[in-house]
Amino acid sequence: MSQPTDTFKRAKPRQRTAPAKRVILSAEDRKAYEELAKARDERERNYTFHLPADMKNR
Repeated sequence: MSQPTDTFKRAKPRQRTAPAKRVILSAEDRKAYEELAKARDERERNYTFHLPADMKNR
């Protein structure tokens, strides 16, 4: 029993994570995307402001 067995070895990861993709946008597209994100954040902030307190964290 002095030899280690293969029974309790750590499992290998089944799937590799894919590298992140980078996108290059023009200045106009970047500004439009930032405005879209700001509008979406503001809409969500206004929407959650009017919800009851127990619904905000769900």
